[in-house]
Amino acid sequence: ARQLGQPLVGWTVDPRDWAGTAPREMDRIVRTQLRPGGIVLLHSFGGRRHLENTVRFLPHLIDELRTQGYSFVRVSELKS
Repeated sequence: ARQLGQPLVGWTVDPRDWAGTAPREMDRIVRTQLRPGGIVLLHSFGGRRHLENTVRFLPHLIDELRTQGYSFVRVSELKS
């Protein structure tokens, strides 16, 4: 990735959506683990189960985090 000029980015919160985790449990995980500057890992495909729970949870997560003063930025905008 570095040879191609792409940054390496890790996450700080894994709500385990890939495992079929229920939206309520994903919410609990994010609430207990997220800190300013954090990165929440969510998947768009794959895992052991379909990701309908991720699709249901994402609008709630976005609204909740905005209410708490979080913002969403591109990887290129992250401060190193």
